[in-house]
Amino acid sequence: MTFNLTRFLADHFRGGAPGDVVAIVRAAGLTVKPPSEEAVRKWRDRNSITGENLAVLIATIEADRGTPVSVLPYFGANNA
Repeated sequence: MTFNLTRFLADHFRGGAPGDVVAIVRAAGLTVKPPSEEAVRKWRDRNSITGENLAVLIATIEADRGTPVSVLPYFGANNA
């Protein structure tokens, strides 16, 4: 089973540009260090992210929306 990180970033972080991802994480006001733009570029290039960083992104979305976000649409063979 694969997770389509590129699509997840595009859907939840204004298209997923590295600068936008970093800005949105910073704006969420979480007590975590935001990723660097270089880190986001690597995630996108590899379509891969560590669990800890994925948790930060999910928490960022939830802080913004006030509701949980589903990651299920981003899993599966059709999402590679």
